[in-house]
Amino acid sequence: MLSKKHIPSSLTLISRLTIGNIVIISLMIGLSGFTVYQFACQLVGNLNGVNQVQQQTFNETFLYFVLAVLLISVLSGSVFYYLLLKKVLSPIQQLADSTEDLIKGDFPDIEMTHQENEINRLTRNFNALSVKLKSIEESRTRLVSEMAHELRTPLSNINGYLEGLKKGIIPGSPVLYDALHKEALRLINMVNDLYKLSEWEIEITDRKLKKEKVNMKELIDRSITLFRWDLLEKEIQISVEVEERDLQIDPYQMESVLINLVQNAIEHQECRSPIKIKGYTKRKDYHIEVETTGKTILPEEKDKIFDRYHQTESTEASSERKGIGLAIVKEVVEKHGGQVGLQTDGHRHSFWFDLPLE
Repeated sequence: MLSKKHIPSSLTLISRLTIGNIVIISLMIGLSGFTVYQFACQLVGNLNGVNQVQQQTFNETFLYFVLAVLLISVLSGSVFYYLLLKKVLSPIQQLADSTEDLIKGDFPDIEMTHQENEINRLTRNFNALSVKLKSIEESRTRLVSEMAHELRTPLSNINGYLEGLKKGIIPGSPVLYDALHKEALRLINMVNDLYKLSEWEIEITDRKLKKEKVNMKELIDRSITLFRWDLLEKEIQISVEVEERDLQIDPYQMESVLINLVQNAIEHQECRSPIKIKGYTKRKDYHIEVETTGKTILPEEKDKIFDRYHQTESTEASSERKGIGLAIVKEVVEKHGGQVGLQTDGHRHSFWFDLPLE
């Protein structure tokens, strides 16, 4: 266990330095004054015509003068030294206070002076440290939130299928078992990522892509299969018009994109309107869109909806949510060199993304 040492505040430090300075100044001026006094008295004593009474009067008068000068010099010098020291050590006091704020979880930014000195360098380094720690904390919080969001989808799918099997609503089949197995593998991969998170070794934005040749139609069909139970239970129709195309992508991360888009369409769908998924070649890209009628998206929200933690403002309070899933979509697609977007008239929404063919 680390022992805690008491570190005096800058005010105590100023007091101690000022007292030490007063002692040193007093000794130096006292020694100098005494030397001058002795030398002056000796010179007057060597003058012709100076009697003992005059000598004594001079000695006393000059002594008072020396003591007055000594007192004024010590007081004025101490006050000047204290004010100068307080000004010099003021940034250190700010650093001490800001360090306490940093311990409490705040991330202060200290205003720097225009002078280039050691204290200014220390302040600059402290600000850089504060910014770095803030970035790390935001990344950690963001990653935990995203992983929690990602874990919810496969767990919900597995629970839904098992409930359907238990009630006899859906029959067991190799396709279903394969889908459940893939969802279990997704959970294992996510848990492995959480282990890495505990060692500060991973961020979603820095995760390397493991590209391979993937048939987009098969990937889309497989992603939709995971939601068959939800679609059946909510009586939502889904139509798929997808062109066969092989792309070099990371299948795990791209499947996460498709799952998030379909999940988003199901969660925010209204009036049990059908969900349409299209995939086709568009110039030098492969274009995929997920279209449905959903809860209102205001015009000013269109360009912000893919931002991290953006909370949409809808006419219904229950429709508010943080855009974690859509932020994941944007990050993964952009890491593949693609683009994402939204076309909407306010109610009918088409979330789309393009992936380069090469």
